[in-house]
This record gives sequence, C-alpha cells and structure tokens, in this order.
Amino acid sequence: MNQTNTQVLPFSLARAGGWLIAFAGATSVIMMTYLMTGTDVTKNPKGYADAATSVIGLGVGYLYLIGLIGLFGGLFALYLTLASASNSRMALGGVIFGGLGVGLLLAVFGAITLGGAVAANVYLGSDAGASQVMKRLSGGSFDHELMNAIIVALVLSIAGAILFGISIWRANSLPRWSSILFAIGLVLLVLTFPVVTQIGGVLLVIAGVQIARFDAVTLAPS
Repeated sequence: MNQTNTQVLPFSLARAGGWLIAFAGATSVIMMTYLMTGTDVTKNPKGYADAATSVIGLGVGYLYLIGLIGLFGGLFALYLTLASASNSRMALGGVIFGGLGVGLLLAVFGAITLGGAVAANVYLGSDAGASQVMKRLSGGSFDHELMNAIIVALVLSIAGAILFGISIWRANSLPRWSSILFAIGLVLLVLTFPVVTQIGGVLLVIAGVQIARFDAVTLAPS
C-alpha cells in the first residue's frame, strides 16, 4: 500500500516566494494605472517631461522595477519549493523560461524609466528634439526594438507560466486554481497593455497570497 509523505518547507522559502509574487502583481497594477492616467507625450510633451522627472513618476518607475526583481526572486523560490514536490524538470523549465522573460521585461522597463527621465531632462533643457525620444519610450508608441523585446519576453513567459502552472498543479498541497491564476497572471503582466496588465497583476496577487499560505507540500506516493 502506497503512503503519502509530507515535507514541511522552510517558512522563508515557501512563503517569501508567494509574497514576492504578490508584491510584483501589486506594483504592476500601480505602474500601469499611473501610466494610464498620466500626460500624453504627443499632446503635452512638457507636461510629460515634468511627470517623467518628478519624484512620483520616478518613484512609480523604480517601484515597478523592484517589483520585477522581486518577481524573479519569487520564481526562483517557487522553483526550489516545487522541485522537491512535483516534476523537477517542469519547475526547472519554468524558472529558466519565466526568469528570462521577466529579466528581459526588467531590462525594457529599466530603459524606459531611466532613458525616459534622461530624455525628459534634455527636453526641459530647451532641446525640443528630445521629444521624439520621449515618444519612442512612452506606452502606445514604443520603438520597434522595445516592442521586439517585449514580444520575446512574452513568448518566454508563456513557456515559463505553462511549466510552472503544471508544477503547481502537481504539487497537490495548493488549490489547483492557484496554478491557473498564476500562469494567466504572469502572461497578462508581461503583455504590458492597459487594463490587461492590471488584471494580470490582480491575479498574481491572489495566486501569490495563496502560495504564501501553504505550510507543506505533499510529495508523490513512495
């Protein structure tokens, strides 16, 4: 007769990963909401430049970058957790593809946040030509290099989300719906589109909190 073994995971590993994922989801909601309510660079470049170099504008940008770094850490913690509880290859694939996708998105938004601030400072310094750079770094009119990077990040994240979703599903200690919310939330966050990103962020918050609450992982019967 098969018996089920239960492995109690360290609080700092199992729960920290979930809270980091939830934090990343919350920062994505804040970031996209701020961008949606911000100044249109095509209609008011000076207002956009002022906002891009303001404490609030830079603060929101940096907060989102910190959230993406946290998401990367959350994915790694989730991998370490799931590797001993389900299909380790699935979890490894999830952290590789998901981590690459999130890392690429981090690079894109790092360029947008810092590059946008630099271009805004140049514009405010009486160089009107810098407005074209601001337009290329603003949502809705991303330069094709940035769009290509986002597309690659999306493809990688879809692969990582599927693999992680399967691993969470097989872990047995988590409600299976949390794997679905996590996978969908990760993909929607990377899409970087108004409303869609907010929905993805909310799904990651819900999934992350649920993941953070579990105390043990049920291993396959031995």
